[in-house]
Amino acid sequence: MADLQGWVDVPVRVEPGGEATVISAEDRALRLRRGSGDWTGLQPFDTVSLVRVTPLGRWWAAVRGVDGAELQLGIPRPTGADRRRYARQSVASTITVWWPGADEPAAGRTTDMSVGGFSAQLDREVPAGVTIAARISLGDSPMTCIAATIDGRVGRARFAFTHLRPADRDMVAAITWTTGADGASVPSGPAWLWATAGSAQVTFDATALGGAVSGEGLKVQRGERVVVAIDDKLLLARVVSLAGGRPRLAWDD
Repeated sequence: MADLQGWVDVPVRVEPGGEATVISAEDRALRLRRGSGDWTGLQPFDTVSLVRVTPLGRWWAAVRGVDGAELQLGIPRPTGADRRRYARQSVASTITVWWPGADEPAAGRTTDMSVGGFSAQLDREVPAGVTIAARISLGDSPMTCIAATIDGRVGRARFAFTHLRPADRDMVAAITWTTGADGASVPSGPAWLWATAGSAQVTFDATALGGAVSGEGLKVQRGERVVVAIDDKLLLARVVSLAGGRPRLAWDD
C-alpha cells in the first residue's frame, strides 16, 4: 500500500489524462487537480497509470470520481507489469541539459532510458532538485523535454520526465519497449520489409534494440509499423528514425 501523504504536492502524469498535482490524500484515496482543462473521457471504475516524479515510480489506480478539473483515485499500487513493459534500456544518444541560471548547458550522452526518465553521463554537475530542459538526439531531430533532477552528479545523473510530447513518448516507448520476437536474437543479413507503401528486399543490420535497414525502393515513414521477414520469421517493428537514409527499427509488441 502506498504512503498516501507522501503523494501530496507531488507532480504526476496520469495516463490517459495529462499532468496533475496531488492536492489531498484522505479516505484511502488521492485527489488530483489539473492546471488547466477537465478530465475529459475519464469516469468511475476506469483504470489509469500514474508516473510519480519524486520518488520516481509507475503506479496504477482506479477512478473513483471526476469533478471538472479534479480527479479522485483509489489507493495507488505499484504497476509491476508496466515496469516490465517499459523497462530501462541502454540508449546512447548525445544530450544537452539546461536549467534556469546556468551559464551554459551541460553536455554528454544518455546511458539508459525509459518512458519514465533517463540516466546520463554529463560534463558538469546539475543542481539537486532543479527542473531541467533537455535535448536528446533521438529520431530525425532532437527531442526536447522537461525533467526533474533525481541525481545531478557528474557521470551518473538521473532524471524523471515531467513533460514529454505524446509523439516523443511514443518514440521513447518504441525504443525501450523491445525484446525481439520471443526474445530471440535476430541476425543481420538479407531480409524483406513490408510497409504501407509495399514490400522491398533490404539488408538488415541488427542492433540491441532492433535494427537498421537499407535497400533500393524502400519507402517508409517515421512511426510506421512494418513487418520484417528474416529466414522463416515474420517480425513486427516500428520505424523510429529515418536519419541518413537508413530507417532504424525497434521491435514492436
